[in-house]
Amino acid sequence: MYMISGWKPTRGYLCGFYGVSVLDLARRGNIHPLTIWDMLPGYEVMREDAHLILCAFNELRGTSFTVDDILGIDTYCFLGGPG
Repeated sequence: MYMISGWKPTRGYLCGFYGVSVLDLARRGNIHPLTIWDMLPGYEVMREDAHLILCAFNELRGTSFTVDDILGIDTYCFLGGPG
């Protein structure tokens, strides 16, 4: 995928562009599908969950995105405070 310098894809762009289903991500990442559904519209999720979801995405599509690469992922740490 061609990346413009400084451009960050959104959650919806990744799933639409790469054609990844929520169930595929849930199975690969061993995460409940509702956690993934929470992340898609921009609800806050634990940073660890966001990391697991992106690892599953990367495995399925051969990419190397991190949580910090994606625009609009709101995370928090398990012990409180922003991710």
